[in-house]
Amino acid sequence: MQIGLNGSKPALERNYSHPKYRSDVDGLRAVAVVPVLLYHAGIPGFGGGYVGVDVFFVISGFLITQLIHGELQEGRFSLVTFYERRMRRIFPALIAMLVVASIIASWLLLPRNLVAYGRSLAATALFVSNLFFSKSGYFTPDAHEFPLLHTWSLAVEEQFYILYPLIIWIVYRLSPRLVLPLVAFLGLVSFVTAHAMVVTSPRAAFYLPVTRAWELALGCSLALAPIAPAASRQARSALGLLGLGLVLCAVFLYTAETPFPGAAALLPCVGTALIIWAGSGSERQLAGELLSWRPFVLTGLVSYSLYLWHWPLLTFAAYPSVAGASMRVKALALAASYVLALITWRWVERPFRGRTGILTRPQLMLGGAAAMTLVLAFGLAVTAQRGWPARLAPDVEMIAAGSTEHAPLGDVCYQSGPKDVRDGKLCRIGQFSAAPTFILWGDSHARALVDAVGEAARSYGRGGVIAPHAGCPPLLGVTRSDLPDQSQCVATAAAILDYVRIHPEIKDVVLISRWVLLIEGTYYAPETGDPILLADGDSRARNPADNGRIFERALARTIDRLTSVGKRVWIVGPVPEIGVNVPKTLANAKRFGLDVDIKPSRKQFDSRQRGTFEILDRVAAQHGATIVPVHEELCDQVACQVTSREGRPLYYDDDHLSYTGGRALVPALHIIFEKRVARRMGSGARAY
Repeated sequence: MQIGLNGSKPALERNYSHPKYRSDVDGLRAVAVVPVLLYHAGIPGFGGGYVGVDVFFVISGFLITQLIHGELQEGRFSLVTFYERRMRRIFPALIAMLVVASIIASWLLLPRNLVAYGRSLAATALFVSNLFFSKSGYFTPDAHEFPLLHTWSLAVEEQFYILYPLIIWIVYRLSPRLVLPLVAFLGLVSFVTAHAMVVTSPRAAFYLPVTRAWELALGCSLALAPIAPAASRQARSALGLLGLGLVLCAVFLYTAETPFPGAAALLPCVGTALIIWAGSGSERQLAGELLSWRPFVLTGLVSYSLYLWHWPLLTFAAYPSVAGASMRVKALALAASYVLALITWRWVERPFRGRTGILTRPQLMLGGAAAMTLVLAFGLAVTAQRGWPARLAPDVEMIAAGSTEHAPLGDVCYQSGPKDVRDGKLCRIGQFSAAPTFILWGDSHARALVDAVGEAARSYGRGGVIAPHAGCPPLLGVTRSDLPDQSQCVATAAAILDYVRIHPEIKDVVLISRWVLLIEGTYYAPETGDPILLADGDSRARNPADNGRIFERALARTIDRLTSVGKRVWIVGPVPEIGVNVPKTLANAKRFGLDVDIKPSRKQFDSRQRGTFEILDRVAAQHGATIVPVHEELCDQVACQVTSREGRPLYYDDDHLSYTGGRALVPALHIIFEKRVARRMGSGARAY
């Protein structure tokens, strides 16, 4: 029997790495992986299935620490041996999955998506994919376009295990009694950090190791704590079932809107700890008996490979379809994942395990490093070659190229912050030789129309500046519930007002945004996303129906402040939304012979935008602005077009116009810069 770090009897008499008790932890791994699979497949009722990863973290921390603890006590712990075991456990199946996924991706994905895949592949090879994916988020609609999204959890574990064994080894040599307090303290710091960041930086909180370390530390502490399981079998059974209930409550009750991984993560993590602790006595308790059911044990045995395979297969299966994969296709993908997991476990994982693995330590480490280097090189090559567009048929390549027909997200001209505005670092458009006389202000939709507005301005010899900021509506004092940094938009809007006030040569202010999204608060189906709620200094929307009132008040306030300093205000009207990624959908339809029609009908457009036009027209008429309707350039009486006459996409995604689409609006935008009309406008009208 092992002795605890302070010389007392340890909490857990069982060594879970012993074959006699391995079925318990394998069953628990099944409890972790199955909800993740069902959640990713979109099975109703499993809205919190993502907590299975947290169950994995606790299990991993516990098992690794139990192993390190035992070897430290026996005086045979070796960092080299530890990392060798990690490589034998992680690398073979991971490399196999990456190779197969890369082959499929190279054939299936369009250039833009293949470039994103290449970048994520390189990040995965370096075990920093959690940092890569933190920029896009886990619950956002575009997360389903990343076949390697699930590798974020592997990256978190490996980042943790780079430092953790070294810290434990050093502290143990100084004083074994300090190990548990240190692990518990670091876990507490991590939990407090996670609880704070889930409010201030929810995307980063989900992915960063510092906010996930406490979950691993909980399992680590469980393996180190000197508390003997003296409770009766009945009491341990009750605690084990309670733990299982906590995990299942999180699986069934949580959703993508649940703030995570702050306090909400306590439910699955503490539940997992209770299950492990309850099963540590000499007699098997009820939760252990349930988890020892053979299907659970088998699923637990192959859980790592199953986790690796399921997500790429689900994303690849959904990729060609407009509306995503059907439930039947998803079921087939999950079944294929299980078959591949069984094959991988038997013929890839097992041969490399243990000291008798088929490779020696030097062969394993050199081979593993070489394989990951090749994976990294392939990912970088894919990125450098822009997704190999030449592999596509010319007509498909032309359509797919529409996805890159927009301003680079990282370009300083297209993300103006308050400091840029205050310092006057605003990029020029229109006639460069003419002094700026107008400013273009808006969100990413303003950025999409920069070239179009500039071309219209040049026709009249007008020059201007731009101040677009993605996600920030051109409204004073308004915040959106979906933005991580609420203050940035408010500060930018205030800075723009100051800028136009101290620049009397700026005569016209052009406002562009996705107005209907702000007013309705909902996305255009089948596009998905959390409802957007607006707030200002007077009130906060409790549901999307409240947005219209707040928006109308904010737009009136913005126009009044601009007109009070002598500016003419132009509001570029709504652009039709499509709901699906236009270049991707049309290119895949051409490649695979799919019959799709994604053009919204005129009736659908009018129905979606009716409330938006009512508010815009009312505010413009009452407060002295001019509406510039641009939708007539894209819509006739039957439908709204999504391609040019040459077949080029008018959108680069599902709602932003491409350069080609923007150029179609230039005739409608001329009205802003025609001097005779500009002098007449300003009393509140719609420019027809």
